[in-house]
Amino acid sequence: MKEETPSAEIERQKWLRKKYAERERAALSRNLTRLASYCNAECTRWPTAADLGLVSDGVRNILKFTGQRVVRSPYMGARPLWKSFQLLAERMCPLKLVQRVDKLVKRAKDRLSEAEESSLFVLSRRALEGNKDARNLMRDIEQSGGGRCSESETGLGNNPYFMPRPHVGF
Repeated sequence: MKEETPSAEIERQKWLRKKYAERERAALSRNLTRLASYCNAECTRWPTAADLGLVSDGVRNILKFTGQRVVRSPYMGARPLWKSFQLLAERMCPLKLVQRVDKLVKRAKDRLSEAEESSLFVLSRRALEGNKDARNLMRDIEQSGGGRCSESETGLGNNPYFMPRPHVGF
């Protein structure tokens, strides 16, 4: 087998890093496109931690493979992720990374502002604030069974994913 010179090995490593960066850029573009399907008015689905993790991992990998560095603060051990996003957005404008993430956050805020607080949530908040009438009503609801349906009515049976959570009394 032919031995490579040190300069040939360096060129090979540069070529590999460039190819890995291109692959990561394509994957990041796909993941950002997938984020556009979340938090829409027609069908509100929230992005999972895995979906968001793929985006942040893609940003880190592209910066790692292209050799770009984010200046770290001497007081912080780890590189702030938002600085990585900003650096990559400046270097790769066609991705529109920051704009896409900002749009996702705006859509999520819009969906949350459209949702109203449930009456039970308002009641429990008032009870925690010390409203005596709210506490009494919460106690009465808890003692009456909370208005829950029986297992036969829900059809859930002993499914562990739908077991009721323990309640904290007032």
